[in-house]
Amino acid sequence: MKRFLGLILSLSCLVLTSCKVNLGERSFDVHWLVIVIPVVIIFLLTGLALGRTKYYCPNCNRTFYASFIKCLFSTHVNDERALKCPHCKKVNKCYPSYDQDTKE
Repeated sequence: MKRFLGLILSLSCLVLTSCKVNLGERSFDVHWLVIVIPVVIIFLLTGLALGRTKYYCPNCNRTFYASFIKCLFSTHVNDERALKCPHCKKVNKCYPSYDQDTKE
């Protein structure tokens, strides 16, 4: 998986060396880092917020913290996420537990 992500990132760097931006009659080149860095920052901030949330497993009725990467790339609808519970080891639609404080 790490090799696959590294390959995609390398190919993205080659393809996105610069982007042509047109504003009215003017056009100029923008370096690809101007686009990639804000996107990466948004992913990291979203993942950190999700990783600090306590989730409730409906199968075993226990709460747990999921890792930042698992939360970021898990399938989800609104607040429920398909996460693997560390207690019962089953993938369920887990909901955020709002009755507990989040991790400090």
